[in-house]
Amino acid sequence: MDLVRAALVIAGAISQVLAGLVPDLLGWEHTIASRSDSIDNPLTPAGYAFAIWAVLFLGSFAFAVFHALPAQRSDPTMRRIGWLAAMVFLGNTVWSLYVPLFGLGVASLLIILAILAPLLAIVLIASRGVGRLKPAQRLMMLPLLALAGWITAATTVSLAIAALTTGVFSLDPIRPALWAGLLALCGLLAAVFAGLTRSIAYAAAFAWGAVGIFVANGASVTDPIAATALVSGLLCLAAALMGWQQALRVRKAAG
Repeated sequence: MDLVRAALVIAGAISQVLAGLVPDLLGWEHTIASRSDSIDNPLTPAGYAFAIWAVLFLGSFAFAVFHALPAQRSDPTMRRIGWLAAMVFLGNTVWSLYVPLFGLGVASLLIILAILAPLLAIVLIASRGVGRLKPAQRLMMLPLLALAGWITAATTVSLAIAALTTGVFSLDPIRPALWAGLLALCGLLAAVFAGLTRSIAYAAAFAWGAVGIFVANGASVTDPIAATALVSGLLCLAAALMGWQQALRVRKAAG
């Protein structure tokens, strides 16, 4: 089973990249980008923010190779994380194929949530097993922690898209507080999670997405959506840093 798990993680790390290329290679009518552009969503980050996927994909593949090493395959913690990572990579693959074919909406949101759940579990495992994890293991898990932060931001965007496509929210310009409120709620939950897990990588990736939303809304601190995005990103990062510093003080006090 260790070999099977290692093979699934490597295959998933590769397939999640290839899935994004399929629409162009096969000449599909739509791509992920075109589907996203077709929905005027105020919580979609600026285009540059999506460059983070290059880092996440490379980091995911590095983790997959590291996880496949004999010493890591039999490690109890890496076994748990490996199965979860395989689920994440499979979910990314499915999402990347589903969206060009069927578009964004409730179903794509459910896929995102199915990706987010194992990612948050990985962050929790990493935070609780800090003392048991070796330095190399902690290093190679950073891409997964960052992926969790980015997918948390993506879940916020997917919630907004689902609200639009189902008619729950509208783009009425006199009611930006609805969008700012949704963003604030997701940002607060992300900050609480970042503080509890002390994951700076998670918080940094979420903050990257939040700043992308800030820029997409004019980078204006007077705009309620942009201002909420900026505050949400900074709050999440601050919570993780405070949690990390608190953990350091506890360890020093313990001797």
